[in-house]
Amino acid sequence: MKKKLIFISYFFYPNKEVGANRIRFWVTYILKYHPEIEPVVITATKFSAEEQIAQFQYYVEPDASNPINWLIKDQGLNWSRPLVNFFNENHFENLAGIVMTGGPFMQFSSISQIKKNCKCKVLIDFRDPFSDNQRFSNSFVKKMIKRSYEKQFVKNADFVVSVNSDVLDTLAGYKEDSSKFIVIPNGYDDISIDEARRSVHSIDNKGLNLIVAGKYYLRGDPSEAIHATMELSDEGLEVNYSHYGGMEAGVKEVPEHPSIIEHGITDYVEIAKALVAADIGLLITQGVEQNTPTKLFDYMGAELPILIITDGEFYKGNTHHVTSDYPYVRWCKNIKTDIKKAISEMSRSDLSVEYPERKKFSRREGLNTLLRTFKL
Repeated sequence: MKKKLIFISYFFYPNKEVGANRIRFWVTYILKYHPEIEPVVITATKFSAEEQIAQFQYYVEPDASNPINWLIKDQGLNWSRPLVNFFNENHFENLAGIVMTGGPFMQFSSISQIKKNCKCKVLIDFRDPFSDNQRFSNSFVKKMIKRSYEKQFVKNADFVVSVNSDVLDTLAGYKEDSSKFIVIPNGYDDISIDEARRSVHSIDNKGLNLIVAGKYYLRGDPSEAIHATMELSDEGLEVNYSHYGGMEAGVKEVPEHPSIIEHGITDYVEIAKALVAADIGLLITQGVEQNTPTKLFDYMGAELPILIITDGEFYKGNTHHVTSDYPYVRWCKNIKTDIKKAISEMSRSDLSVEYPERKKFSRREGLNTLLRTFKL
């Protein structure tokens, strides 16, 4: 009988946000290469029969409200009780374990009750910091309340995973006893990237092709890079700027210009094709040292030269740590003149990159670490 590994993720396919891709890849890869394991998916994302990936895939609808919604804005608040009810009503045999991912995070409060029903080990996956996230301006009181929840989450879990050591360092209990904490980077989707390498050789746009593969944020404003590209194009440089992803509320509307192409939220298979055909990957960041944006691994997986456009200091944090041995990385300030200079100079350089070590950042390698944790 196959061992069952349950994946609990608020976001899952057909949702195309980055939060859904990590678990989607793990499930897809297990189905393709690990016939001895039966992945079970539990999600708050609705799906049709055509969109269903796993044979055992369940939609669990969140509650309408929770009394502390006014204090902690986290969709998991409304999902914790429905998850407990689901496991009260459904029994799974031959369980190897449960992987519960966040954000949102507050569904982690259901761990102890789920463990009573399932009698197996639970791994919680922090894709981002929870109580101490530098991207948010939380009050001291709010941080302490979230810290109290975080302590309980970590205590009840058997394993705690995050995307880098800096995020683990923010989590309750890590500094006291790191034995159950594990790093699994977001990584790049090697199945899609490798398939795109075999099938894609060029794109229709001539000239220098820039790509931003991920969401725009208020902090890490893309406006300077967009206007730098427009000016370079107007000055005669053949340059195209393609953005794949959504936008945080409040980000300035992208101006219309022949050199700027907005694709919106797109399936990763299409993004992979664009990545392997592009010339330079742009990472626009506010400079938060905790962060290692997924797009960084995408660029490394596609062996693209990387231009890091930052509001912070150069050569700092996890972004620098991950790229420290990468063959072609350039940093510049998030200022239009600096960006123009960087792109112009890069356009005249050799943009070929070879990075065999990229495989250590693949999601396949991350999944292998996950399976070893459960002794699978």
